[in-house]
Amino acid sequence: MTQHIILHVGFPKTGTTAIQRTLADFPDTFAPHGIVYPKAGQARLAKRMRGHHNLAYELYDPAKFNPTGGSWEDLATEVAASDAPNIVLSSEAFRGHLAMVTAAKLRKLFPKHRRSIVMYIRTQWVYVESGYNQLDRFGATDESMAGFYQSTGRKIADYREIVETWQQAAHDCEVVCLPFASEAKKMGIVEHFCHNLLGVDIEMEEMQQANHKIGLKGLSAIYYCRDEYRKVAKDPKANLPSSAIMQLSRMSRKNDDVYNYTFLTPELVKSIYDDSVETNRWLAKAFPQFDTAEFLEPPSTSKATPVETWPTLTSEETEPLRAVIRAALAETREQRLRKATADAAAAEALEDEDGGSVAMD
Repeated sequence: MTQHIILHVGFPKTGTTAIQRTLADFPDTFAPHGIVYPKAGQARLAKRMRGHHNLAYELYDPAKFNPTGGSWEDLATEVAASDAPNIVLSSEAFRGHLAMVTAAKLRKLFPKHRRSIVMYIRTQWVYVESGYNQLDRFGATDESMAGFYQSTGRKIADYREIVETWQQAAHDCEVVCLPFASEAKKMGIVEHFCHNLLGVDIEMEEMQQANHKIGLKGLSAIYYCRDEYRKVAKDPKANLPSSAIMQLSRMSRKNDDVYNYTFLTPELVKSIYDDSVETNRWLAKAFPQFDTAEFLEPPSTSKATPVETWPTLTSEETEPLRAVIRAALAETREQRLRKATADAAAAEALEDEDGGSVAMD
């Protein structure tokens, strides 16, 4: 039996987390169908993280690599001990710049295996909006949607460059692109993945949990707190701790707010579509499942209200936010204190070691 190694490299915002969490958390459901999601390489640094990010970190970011999370050699050992015909790896951290080194690693460790590279792709205008909204909900951008598209969105939506990079790097692998569109959403991303990549039909409840959309006042609260936090911290580039973002998100859901909005104006949607036509025609020729109206025809106008910015908060609305800012500053000070203490202890241990060595001489 020739084992099949499937490396799922994203894209982000295409149900990637749902695929990772479902395969990792329910191994007994997939094992009878010959599907194994290896433990080696999973970066369980947070409750929701189940991707094989540790394998990517080993290749390009030693500071993030955690040896206890499993290495490529550990993965090879685990695969060799398995008789499962399908081995699935998944991490969006492999996307793009790691194509060459990742393909070489797969080739070296699994020379006799069938190997596939898998990407899910969504329409560029939806992908750009989703990426911008993700930054917005963390207070991590000062750009407008149009500015974000020009500076970042145009590049991240250049699917052809990324796909062709993988095709060239993994020339001895099958490169598969699938649309994250209506069919995948209706079927469920995990079932769609198993059906199209593995030829297996599995019915199960979807594990994907969409991020709660932040209302306009919620966004105002996040950016207000971020700006005040930066002033007190005297750091113009600092962002709020994730705990503060979560608290603000919970607070915003308790208030009356505007949720049916979009930062994509009709003019910007048309601009992104016009920029994407050639790429999507190429996709449709290279991968027949993209030969659909969703990718090739102009998108319909959104029913959400286009907005350019979020509202200014009143003094009454900002008053309860002061406690969030104080808590964020306290958390930051505590983190810095812990780091300083750890650094001092490490320096003292090194000094003692050097001193002992000198004394022995």
